[in-house]
Amino acid sequence: MTPSLVFSLRLNAPDAMSVVDSLNVLGIPSDNLSISQATKIVLAAYLEQARQVGTIPRRSGFEYTAMLAPFTKPNIAQRSARLKSAAELSKPATLPNLLVQHETPERRQRRVMYEELMFRRNEDPDNFGDEDLAQLGPLIEEFQE
Repeated sequence: MTPSLVFSLRLNAPDAMSVVDSLNVLGIPSDNLSISQATKIVLAAYLEQARQVGTIPRRSGFEYTAMLAPFTKPNIAQRSARLKSAAELSKPATLPNLLVQHETPERRQRRVMYEELMFRRNEDPDNFGDEDLAQLGPLIEEFQE
């Protein structure tokens, strides 16, 4: 069995009427056909005609996977990762991080102070005094993520 694709296709009114006209030209009765079946028959007929006149090449099928790779759906894990990233980016706590480049110089200076104090508190708690804690308090409220 040769590989095939199943997909949904939206036809505009002129194209749908052209499918019916093409069936009539080809002499194929449309009595018991769905529009999907009719479109498949007409497309196959026009593609075969294009192959016969040399407009498009007749392929052996070995190129199928490579040629259709751009049209295949991404795997579920990739889609899940993308959706998770999008959800994370849309969280209110994340949005200020995206706008860091638009910070005022004063806010940027406070953020640097916050990061330095947090680093010192976590890495060298013996040298983190009450004065440092007093400076860190308001900064935690401002920058805690």
